[in-house]
Amino acid sequence: MASVLSGDRDNVPSASDIIPEFTPPDPAQSGSNVITADTVDPTYSSPVVDAEVDEAEPTPHRRVAGHFEGTDIDFNIYLPPSQHWHGRFFQLAYPVQQSTALPRNIVAALDGGAYFLQVKGAIGGFRADAAAAKFSKTVAAKYYGDASRRIYGYIYGGSGGSYVTVGAMEGSTGVWDGGVPIVIGSPGGNPQNLSVRALANLVLQSKADDIADALRPGGSGDPYASLSPLQRMVLQEATDMGLPLQGWEHPRAMSDLEIIMIMTPTVRMIDPTYSQDFWTQPGYLGTEQSELGDLLRARLVDCNPTIDRCDRDTSDDTIYIVLNSLPDTFHADGVEITLYGQDMTTEVGPLHGTVDAATKTLALPTARNAAVLEQLQIGRRVHLDNRWFLAMHTHHRHQLPSERISGFNQFYSADSADSTPKHPQRPIVASEIIAMATTGGSPFTGKLLAKTIIIDNLYDVHAFPYQAACYRDRIQQALQDRLDDNVRIYMNDHASHFSTLTDADDTKYLIEYEGIVQQALRDLANWVENGISPPASTNYTIKDSQVLLPKTASERKGMQVVVSLAVDGGKRINTTVEQPVKLVASLGVPPGTGQLVDVAWDTHGTGSFTSGTFTSSDKGSTAEMTVKYTTPGTFFAAVRATSHRGGNSNAVACHISNLDRVRIVVE
Repeated sequence: MASVLSGDRDNVPSASDIIPEFTPPDPAQSGSNVITADTVDPTYSSPVVDAEVDEAEPTPHRRVAGHFEGTDIDFNIYLPPSQHWHGRFFQLAYPVQQSTALPRNIVAALDGGAYFLQVKGAIGGFRADAAAAKFSKTVAAKYYGDASRRIYGYIYGGSGGSYVTVGAMEGSTGVWDGGVPIVIGSPGGNPQNLSVRALANLVLQSKADDIADALRPGGSGDPYASLSPLQRMVLQEATDMGLPLQGWEHPRAMSDLEIIMIMTPTVRMIDPTYSQDFWTQPGYLGTEQSELGDLLRARLVDCNPTIDRCDRDTSDDTIYIVLNSLPDTFHADGVEITLYGQDMTTEVGPLHGTVDAATKTLALPTARNAAVLEQLQIGRRVHLDNRWFLAMHTHHRHQLPSERISGFNQFYSADSADSTPKHPQRPIVASEIIAMATTGGSPFTGKLLAKTIIIDNLYDVHAFPYQAACYRDRIQQALQDRLDDNVRIYMNDHASHFSTLTDADDTKYLIEYEGIVQQALRDLANWVENGISPPASTNYTIKDSQVLLPKTASERKGMQVVVSLAVDGGKRINTTVEQPVKLVASLGVPPGTGQLVDVAWDTHGTGSFTSGTFTSSDKGSTAEMTVKYTTPGTFFAAVRATSHRGGNSNAVACHISNLDRVRIVVE
């Protein structure tokens, strides 16, 4: 649940944060379980203004900082000059964010005629966000000197923030006028998505490069070709769950195990006996006599070395613990470290750090281990155990959602009259508890109370795009023929979970999609305030839980430029050093979404793009580039096209991009 709109993987919730004591609004105060404009929330009933400051950066505005008395929840309101305000606000929601907004979010909001509101995250729903939203209207009315003016509000958020946004859209009225949930979660998504991805990574890591090569441009297109029967089975299981196949183009994204390690304490708190049952009871992989069961057990770590030496680094930020021994087959992933006392049997507490198997060393940051530093003594016993981590790899098999989702059909017995699950089921579905806690009580019914634009991405291996399509189907059931009057869904190609790219490798094949979010907020405001419908939803089809898009902009619709790059009329060419290679790109802008403003080339696949030229006609736009390669190798040449609704290449927000690549093998 890392912060999708900042790319920040450090601000992640703890187990106790995920499942708080949730108190719904008092029905006697609001007349229903829905929070309204008149609902008085007893926890957040006393907002206090701490400071009002005129600031010049990143753009001139008045910042009003405040907090709710009796809580640790604070907020910031960023107000543009009156001549730039159009009577609306945009509000970013995320369960563990701070209240200080990123400069780019302030600039985009103020450029869109809105003031910007950000509240410190409070896992447990949208109550604090709602209270701050209502108070911000009072602040704005005073600042702009117009108490009678209607103020419109729009909430948005990605990943964990999508849960908050969905909760707000299903559980409030009169607070916001619309919402934009991004890379959307689901009651069957967290931690099931992480679980099936971890299993796939464990089994397929030795074949990850083969799978990637098959799926990249100019590859065979068959990721199963080199796999064993077991590997085929696991890849099919993950794909049928909705893990996007194109995510395997860069296996590093699949091997990111940080999130499942973060979520494990939450699952342990909800279902404390799961790991024990996994390793002892029939029906679980931990006891299953199979090739997959053997593979998992071969990675089991359960050992009790003692401390041989304790060293501190020169800055005193880290303690290095050298252990007397480690098993020859030691695997460091997911290992929990527990320190024992002088009697060698009493647990002192957990140690937080990493294990280097080659040097038998634990690296322990002093700040995270302050409570047990004095207990780190030579001869003390340390317990290393990855049982919970491994058990989480098939957690999805034992957590079937209460309402059937087709991606989980593979875990039911096909010959059973009542569709009996193939595997033992846990007494409580952790993902549904997590979803309810994060939304504030909404079970993703699809019964939206305000206009909503959903944004999802086809390369997202954290929040699978298939599950966004499933939520859209729930909305369809709830709204029936009112769907198009209230909802849009935009599926974006070559975009992943994070809206900004911080890794140079990611820029080779992914685009940043903040511009799509910025434009969606403005379209939502125009829809609500002026009755102007946004561009049509993206057309897509579902096959084996994979989201597939049409090839042309006129068919695909949505908001994103459609880019098709060819070399020698196809996706691959074999050539020689110094031979000219011609690249031809066809570019299409969906109806009603603006104009092309930029085309950029990355001919060597380094992730560094250089602007080029393009030509446009009634039939569309094209761009061409001829390049020579001076050294042998395999190059994934790319072209990136960008559009803007107003055709303004110099605009500060709302640039919308897509890209395509080809493979060039130089011999």
